[in-house]
Order: sequence, then C-alpha cells, then structure tokens
Amino acid sequence: MKGKIAHLLAILAVFVFVTSANSQTAAANNGTCTMFIDNQAIALNDLQPVVATAAEPSPTNDGGGAKTIVNIAVAGQHGEHIQLGLALTEPVSAGAAGFNVSLNQNATTYALVKGDESNVEITDFIWSRDRKSFMVSLSFDCLMRDAAEGNKEIHLKGRLLRVQVPSTPAVCASN
Repeated sequence: MKGKIAHLLAILAVFVFVTSANSQTAAANNGTCTMFIDNQAIALNDLQPVVATAAEPSPTNDGGGAKTIVNIAVAGQHGEHIQLGLALTEPVSAGAAGFNVSLNQNATTYALVKGDESNVEITDFIWSRDRKSFMVSLSFDCLMRDAAEGNKEIHLKGRLLRVQVPSTPAVCASN
C-alpha cells in the first residue's frame, strides 16, 4: 500500500512539474516585458505575465478605416495589474489611433493623464503568415493619477516586445 501511494505521489509530482513548465513556456513565448513605476522595476508574475487579445474591429465615426482594439494585461508579482488598450488601424504606424492605460497597485486604481505627459508608441507590428495572429511591440511612458482622489501621481514606463496577439476572423478580414 505504501508503495502504491509513493508511486501515485511521484506521478502527481511529475504532472505538476510538467504543467508548471508548460505554463511558464507559454508565458515566455508571449514576448518580453519591462516596466517601471516611479523608476522602480516591477517583478512580473512568473506564470502568466502578459495576456493579449484582439476585439472585433469597429468602424470609426470620422470616415477612417475600422479600428481593431487590442487589450494587453500585465500582472506583477506583488499585485500590480496594468491594462493597456490600443485602437489600431491598418496600416499600423508608430502611434496607436487611440490608447488607454490603467494601473492597479496596492488597492489603488490609477488612470492615464491624457496629453503630452503620456504616450504609447508601436515599435513593431507583424502579421503571422496565416493572419491568425499578429505580433506587436510597443513602448510607453505615462503619467498616471489616483482615480479616486486625483492628488497622487505616479510615472509608468515600459516596453513590451514581441507580444503575440491571437486574432479573430473579423479582424483578419478587415485587415
């Protein structure tokens, strides 16, 4: 009986190790990320630091092309959560057609201060051959303000490199 329990525990340990290794590999394959809050580096969540999705494109009111919304979430090891939203139009240029950034840190929500103090620059955008996904790289430098009280400001700066974004059929068709 003890032998069977030891054998089952060994199998379970191997399963947990393989599952953990696969999760880390998947996260590692979704690009690299460096971020700083007030010049202090953010340690990223080891298992799933960056998650990116693309939403269905929607037409613009100004007669321009359809905008694809890309949402990128970054999780820190100490409860930080950064959400970047980009509105992209083809061809993708150095600037997003629109962007928004939010940050949750230590139970405080910070909102983006719009204007010259904040910018997001797309440094690379490449469609996969089958157009089922695309890879985006970007840098950002944003002034953030406490959303509830509005008096505390922080500086969020970073780079996301080679983040893989799965696409939908509607996004592929519009681009």
